[in-house]
Amino acid sequence: EVCEAGTSSSRGSSSCSTCAAGTYGGGGTACLLCPAGKYSGEVGATTSDTCQVCEEAGTGSSEGSSSCSACEAGTYGGGGTVCLRCPDDNSYAPSPGMSSCVPCPENTMAAAWGSFCVSSMVHEWDFRGCEDNVPVKDKHSPLNATAMDSAMCTDEGMVFDGDGSWARITPWRWGGATSIEVLVRYNTFNDWSRVFDFGIGALSDNVVLANPGTTPTFDWSVRQGSTLKGFRTSNFDSVTWTHVTVTVKGSTMKVYKNGALVGTDIDGWEPKVITRTNHIIGAAAGM
Repeated sequence: EVCEAGTSSSRGSSSCSTCAAGTYGGGGTACLLCPAGKYSGEVGATTSDTCQVCEEAGTGSSEGSSSCSACEAGTYGGGGTVCLRCPDDNSYAPSPGMSSCVPCPENTMAAAWGSFCVSSMVHEWDFRGCEDNVPVKDKHSPLNATAMDSAMCTDEGMVFDGDGSWARITPWRWGGATSIEVLVRYNTFNDWSRVFDFGIGALSDNVVLANPGTTPTFDWSVRQGSTLKGFRTSNFDSVTWTHVTVTVKGSTMKVYKNGALVGTDIDGWEPKVITRTNHIIGAAAGM
């Protein structure tokens, strides 16, 4: 027996069920979802004509929605569409229900995919005495570093196994002349363990400090797109805390170990000013 319009049944069912709000059905088939950007509050709808456009600016809907919702912070909607992320042009949407994104204030950069803006100059995370499952806050902005998988907190800092444990930092827009400092201790040199890897996946706009292979060498590199420039020098100390600073300005890249310059390369380049998808400590950006 065929189900009547506005109802449907699954294979083997002995009865028909009314199509829920956000869906419609002509009978005899599964109820179909209203498309993204439209909604229907009608139960038992029979045609797609009942799916209405989200006309109010600052709202949107996903597939199968029974109503329109205010776009979340970091997204915007002009009505009649899904809510869209702010473009990667240093704009943001600080509150729900915005119809467009607005420029970040001077000397700040968009963060968390356009949810807020932060100072583009200084960020600092101190993992000493951190607590498991509690994000570590940047001392200068709302950016958080969150332990993932089996990363562990100790009085000395956060412990990574060099393979599957890591910490993720809230994404933000940055680039240009850069200086990054870390205090790191290697207990063993696993294959290509990253101190940090900030990029868009594995091979796109990555900014990386790592040990190549299973050696203790410093490998400091910057990709623009998929093309890499960088160099290797000196080494991390085993089972000893080492203060490492890596810098790049113009085409000059440098590595400092415990305050002393240990390597320079004049054929480098600065990171592009973009929002990188993954800001990873302790593992590859493809995590």
